[in-house]
Amino acid sequence: MNDTISRTAAIEFINSILKLDPPSSEFEKGCRAGLRKARDILCWEEVEAYTKNLSLIAHCDEFICEKCGIHLKGWVRVKHEEYEDGHNDNALYEYEFEYCPNCGAKIKCDN
Repeated sequence: MNDTISRTAAIEFINSILKLDPPSSEFEKGCRAGLRKARDILCWEEVEAYTKNLSLIAHCDEFICEKCGIHLKGWVRVKHEEYEDGHNDNALYEYEFEYCPNCGAKIKCDN
């Protein structure tokens, strides 16, 4: 027996729960907010929104979204590191986006 359910069935199940009586506690409100977010993600993935980086230079140095047109330059990933001797440091790394930070479309690589 297959334990997986289709995306459509999952969306329908979430919608049926959200139609129940209004939440009576903060916990229920939080659960429903999480369910709405899960439903939104499932619906968004169904659309399969993709984009590509139109930048002609290294993709870790510039990002131009084909879909929404946002143009970004000069970002880095900052990783906080703590050492055994007690001092802290921030290390900077190059980073390529997996999703457009503006419209949320998944970035396809042309490799």
